[in-house]
Amino acid sequence: MQIRWIFLPLLFFLMSSCGNKEIEGNDAVFMANVYLSNNHCDLALTELTKVDPNFYNFYYYQALASAKACKANYSVLNFIDEIDDFTTTSSFFNFLAGLASSNETIPTSENFNHLIDAINSILFLKSVDKPKFSDRLTLITNRSQAEELSLQALIMIFVYLGKWLNLYGDTNDNGLKGTNVLCLLAYSTEASSFLNPAERASLLGNAGTCLPASTASSPLLPFGSDSTRDSLCNFIVYFNHLRDLTSNITLSSHSSMGELSDAFTVMESYVISAEVAFPGISSVLNFFNLTSCRNFYDSNNTAKKNIHAFMAGVIDKNFL
Repeated sequence: MQIRWIFLPLLFFLMSSCGNKEIEGNDAVFMANVYLSNNHCDLALTELTKVDPNFYNFYYYQALASAKACKANYSVLNFIDEIDDFTTTSSFFNFLAGLASSNETIPTSENFNHLIDAINSILFLKSVDKPKFSDRLTLITNRSQAEELSLQALIMIFVYLGKWLNLYGDTNDNGLKGTNVLCLLAYSTEASSFLNPAERASLLGNAGTCLPASTASSPLLPFGSDSTRDSLCNFIVYFNHLRDLTSNITLSSHSSMGELSDAFTVMESYVISAEVAFPGISSVLNFFNLTSCRNFYDSNNTAKKNIHAFMAGVIDKNFL
């Protein structure tokens, strides 16, 4: 009996200690949000280091992604304002490339890198091998919170894809490709794309800026370089996440996002048409982390061909 009484104070101490750490974590998240409201990104990130990993929760992850996005000069409010300009007659890809936030001049800009860091801090909550919405839901068990966090990632992915398309497409203020970049990749050079004339014709058709015989491709995406592989894989991974997120988030419940529901329907039609033209594209739609895409690209020329076919039939055909 005496031994029990000896351990009771220790038990109370441990319970009190855990309670204090949880309170300290909540205070740190609150202060991080205060710093973010004044655009003090680094102070917010420093504050979040005080949160004990045992008490990482929805509010912590939300603040962490916001703090990292803050360093990318990203503003969700500006993006939501621009959504009002979207119409179903617009090309979804040109719309993204024409966003004010899409103006980028170099592939290695800090804005790009910080935005990737912010997106990944949400996508890979569980692990890099389990990055899909269903995986996230096992950690953030509250469905509405899991959707809210995923919506935060989705909006940042829009901004990332817009920056990517703007940069590599050399687009103007309206998101239209520059005359020096008719196609993102050099599809007409069979040694680079591995696509023969019939495959190019099937994927690209005879309309738009990127035609089967077009030779003006992005100088920032030369065939055979690791940087090109990584740039393509980043785009593909986030495109696949966009599809996963939009199929799991009820956009109609978010008034600011409802206008884009039709855009996702159109985007899916792009994917379906491209898969009919080139079934190998289906293999490209399964990459949800950069490593899996890189390994696939490096594995053989057939894999490269599938990725180039995806870029031609899904993206370039519909990116004017």
